[in-house]
Amino acid sequence: MLWQRLWLEGLATHVSKVLNPEASDQEMLIDFPKGSAALIRGRMYANLAQLEQVFDSDDQQQLASLFHMNGPSVDGLPPRRGYMLGYLVAQEMGKTRSLAQLAKLSCADAKPLIRAAIHALKMRSTDAAAQQ
Repeated sequence: MLWQRLWLEGLATHVSKVLNPEASDQEMLIDFPKGSAALIRGRMYANLAQLEQVFDSDDQQQLASLFHMNGPSVDGLPPRRGYMLGYLVAQEMGKTRSLAQLAKLSCADAKPLIRAAIHALKMRSTDAAAQQ
């Protein structure tokens, strides 16, 4: 399932950032290709809305569009955006949970929390007003 890959990659990146707080987006490989982090942040609502639509998908095309450089383009959203979106979701969940608590979450417990984090991030996104 797509959401499991999002969680796996996002949690790994979040842990890396917590352990290396000075690391840049480029050093954490969430700004690869260069400039994609700004594109993701600039269209956060669109990125998160698309992620919500494919959350439970096991379609390889959807997975590729989120995690591969050569994945199919979706509405002009950048390739590999799943890494950064996963990181932002894990970071959101980390506001109320320690790394140990996040790491111990079962899939059954993590899934609704991930959905809630995506929704919260989407509602706070800077381009939310333009989408409503």
